[in-house]
Amino acid sequence: MGDWIAFVASLAFAVWMTATAGWVYGLPAWLLVILSVAVLRMRRSRRADSGGSVDESAPGTPPDVAARAESVPPVVAGTQSVLVRRESWPWRDRFRSYRVVLDGEVVGRVRSGAEAAFPVEPGPHSLDVRIDWTGSGIKFFNVLPGQNVAFTCCAMGSYSIRTAFETSGSISLVRDEP
Repeated sequence: MGDWIAFVASLAFAVWMTATAGWVYGLPAWLLVILSVAVLRMRRSRRADSGGSVDESAPGTPPDVAARAESVPPVVAGTQSVLVRRESWPWRDRFRSYRVVLDGEVVGRVRSGAEAAFPVEPGPHSLDVRIDWTGSGIKFFNVLPGQNVAFTCCAMGSYSIRTAFETSGSISLVRDEP
């Protein structure tokens, strides 16, 4: 609720500042409005990722981090797994995590410069790495008994009007050679 109040207040201030002082002095106020929208979108995406409300008493930390870490079972030696590595990128998506979608189900997240392993059964599987409405596109692969499969992902290119509306292709997902 506090974020919405800040957004409405910054919008009203920007309109008033532009009307009374012109665009030169009103521009910083409009930048404040853009920042408020970014905060609202970030909180909404966190709320959607966590499946509920966000604890606003601890800004920047989702309340379900420990629950997510415990929900991914550890990979045991002698079993099959899919390892997803994420390269560190100079600036794009650096502070955001990618959702790992294995066989159509979100199984975890991977942050910039980190990796995550997920146990799988032998057989055919599909993998997709997503952020917001876009992602890597689905990759199909086969896992043999006792085999570990590794993929590396990273952001591709830079933000532009053209890439803003694409539903796949903004993240590179490549299978590592064994």
